[in-house]
Amino acid sequence: MPRMTTLGRERVKKGLTQRDLGRMIGQTMFFINSLEVGAETSWATANHIADVLDVPVDDLVSEPSQVIYEPEEEITMRDLYDVLRRIEEKIDAH
Repeated sequence: MPRMTTLGRERVKKGLTQRDLGRMIGQTMFFINSLEVGAETSWATANHIADVLDVPVDDLVSEPSQVIYEPEEEITMRDLYDVLRRIEEKIDAH
């Protein structure tokens, strides 16, 4: 799913507030803000916003970043519990 990395810049170029753009696409200013700070959205929404702003969708989006770290083994809830228990023990010791 795409991230709209330049949405804020393009919105400002058009003289629109987040509230204005939100209303134009039937969403809230909070939704627009979430996109501008990196939330992913659907391609349908990205295309709709591009149409409203009259810019190519490619000017607004970037693909999600690639995973740069994958653990060698799955971390389980039990592993997390053990880590938390050890942290609590260290806190209690001080």
